[in-house]
Amino acid sequence: MSSTPLAVAATLVGGAGIYLAKKMFDYVTGEWECSTELFEAFERFHNKYAREPKEEMRKVMNIHHEYMMEIQSHFQGRGICHYLQYTGSSYEGVKVKKNDEDYDLEFDVMMIIDKHKYELEAVPDQSRPGYASLKLAGNQPSEPGLDKVLNYWNFFGRFSGDRYVDSSKTVDTFFGVLQKLINDSDRMKGKVKLRKHGPAVQMDVHPDSGVFFWGSRLYSVDIVPAYLVGREMYVAKPIKGEEVKDDMTWRLSYSVQEKEKLTGGAKNVLRVLKVIRNREPGLAPLTSYHLKTALFYEMDAEFDWSSRSLVLRLLGVLGRLEMGLSSGVLPHYFIKDVNLLSSMSSWSRSNMHDRIRRLRTKNGVLLKIFNS
Repeated sequence: MSSTPLAVAATLVGGAGIYLAKKMFDYVTGEWECSTELFEAFERFHNKYAREPKEEMRKVMNIHHEYMMEIQSHFQGRGICHYLQYTGSSYEGVKVKKNDEDYDLEFDVMMIIDKHKYELEAVPDQSRPGYASLKLAGNQPSEPGLDKVLNYWNFFGRFSGDRYVDSSKTVDTFFGVLQKLINDSDRMKGKVKLRKHGPAVQMDVHPDSGVFFWGSRLYSVDIVPAYLVGREMYVAKPIKGEEVKDDMTWRLSYSVQEKEKLTGGAKNVLRVLKVIRNREPGLAPLTSYHLKTALFYEMDAEFDWSSRSLVLRLLGVLGRLEMGLSSGVLPHYFIKDVNLLSSMSSWSRSNMHDRIRRLRTKNGVLLKIFNS
């Protein structure tokens, strides 16, 4: 090659947008050989520390399914939402233990509000690709259910101008309806605690609770209101590591597409990467979304995800992360103008780059982790 991946990245960073050429991510993994020793160590490590918690999931899924069906039926009957969409690591099949003792089972559920998709229009935030405000279109009167969550907003603040969907009002409305449902429910009363979790409602489930006491928490659910506007889904919950600037800001969500893309051996690789990240303190600033994004690019470039090739695919993902950390650029998979490393300090990037490079290139370092 006449230019290195990092040189390609350097020429593409600047101006209003951030573009990373596909060739930067055409990382050649053929230089690595998957020895029998490394393959077997990977397999043992995966089976011991990074397996999907199917047994633990079975224990909670019957309860969880019943609760979600009751919630969906209740909200559908009141015309608040059309259906629930199940997303996040537990449903993607990439959940791992946060430590050796606890899976900390949690579920992400999107409450899809699609009845207003032609009443609302998305007004993109020109300074932040992927973010928008959801404005009541035209001068039409709003439907009563929508009216509850709208707020006036203009350049100078509230109280005048056009009306937009307010995420705080949305969560407050959902919280009130859901709390009343739980209070009246034979299944959930005395077993589910609700609390607001930013732009989401968190349900903590304590199935072994008694009349006078709360039992231990079995799992939790983040219920996130999501508006379908045209064909695009918007949530107020930011990607981990980011922040929304105000209650009128909503983010394009690709959670459904991400769940559909994760298949087969790629899930095994992502779970192993997450365990390594959790065990290596120096890699803590890397979020699961960073790992998943680099994995998606590897999936586009490589077609062999058979069990024997998974170590090579893992090394390929590490190589992509290494290059991104060196250049300071890791494009969002679906919105290429968004750089997922933009808020990370150069000091953190440098430290993680060196650590990942050592994992990827130094003989025995990765093998030692797999054999731990």
